[in-house]
Amino acid sequence: MSRITWTPTALNDLQRIAEFIRQVRPAREQAIIGLLITKSEQLEAFPRSGQDKEVHADGTETRTLRVGKYHRLKYAVTLADEVSILQVFDLRSDHEH
Repeated sequence: MSRITWTPTALNDLQRIAEFIRQVRPAREQAIIGLLITKSEQLEAFPRSGQDKEVHADGTETRTLRVGKYHRLKYAVTLADEVSILQVFDLRSDHEH
């Protein structure tokens, strides 16, 4: 099984998304943040399940995992299947994908 870590940027993204959801759909904040975390945990068993693969010189892959209609997890996976969540996107509030 893979080990999952979150970068400070990804943790900040998660907090920012929670704040955004709290403004537009407060009743859904906990469910959506919970879904993002649950999906990231699924990468332990399936680290290469994301799409949009980019392979780097050291063999590390950068991938994107779609989470529902509006959210994406951008992550790196090493040759040893270690996963690092790099960024979290909410397509309604983020302009960079």
